[in-house]
Amino acid sequence: MKKMQAYAKVFWLLFKKDLFILKRMVFRKIFDVSIWAGSTTFVTAYVFPSLGMPESYGPCFAIGGVAIYGVFLIFVHTANFVADMYGNQVIAYELALPIPSWLVLLQKTCSYAFLNTLLSSVIFLVAKLVLLSRLDLGQISLIKFIPFLILANFFTAFLSLFMSSILSSMEGLSIIWPRILFPLWFFGGSQFTWITLNKCSPKFSYFCLLNPFLYVTEGMRACVLNPADSLSFFICAPVTLGITLIFAFISIRKLKQRLDFV
Repeated sequence: MKKMQAYAKVFWLLFKKDLFILKRMVFRKIFDVSIWAGSTTFVTAYVFPSLGMPESYGPCFAIGGVAIYGVFLIFVHTANFVADMYGNQVIAYELALPIPSWLVLLQKTCSYAFLNTLLSSVIFLVAKLVLLSRLDLGQISLIKFIPFLILANFFTAFLSLFMSSILSSMEGLSIIWPRILFPLWFFGGSQFTWITLNKCSPKFSYFCLLNPFLYVTEGMRACVLNPADSLSFFICAPVTLGITLIFAFISIRKLKQRLDFV
């Protein structure tokens, strides 16, 4: 029992250290994400309909952004982690603390997820302010929304750790966005629902079911918008959880081998 308390204390101190670092830049990040959310929501909700897009596209895009905005932070998290491994090696000091190595990596992921969740929440608030009555909060299921919001951001947080585990050098950072993240994000329901895709291209829509990002965006829409217009929440949530656990297991295992600790 005392050992668990000691682990929890070290875990909390490491998390507080990351919060202190975040505190210095949090308002800038909130400002930046507010500009992104406000601009994209306004264009998709009020400009695109004049070009023939349905009015529902604005809320659809905005909620997709709430779900998967963390993907835009993966490059930052991964770059910082890899740069530290090959630079200052602060992670080596943290691994020398009296706490299991996997808890150190879990704490790092919790810090990523905290920032991701904070910014996703800001996007939701900004989207509501821009969309006004077009985003009907009467449809939202808080029992599903809050847990899934946290899960979605742990998904992107562990994906950041996974990317860090497979990169062999800083040069590899250049391939993350164009070769991996952008295709997954673009075809992962960020711009459309799976049902819409299925109507225009059934074969390709079934192929896209292999994309883990799709379950994150569709699951979030099922929580906030009309569930009939998205994949079932009870499919998306377990799949997202399962893939998150897979990323967690693989990334921690590979980083243990990379950093040569037990």
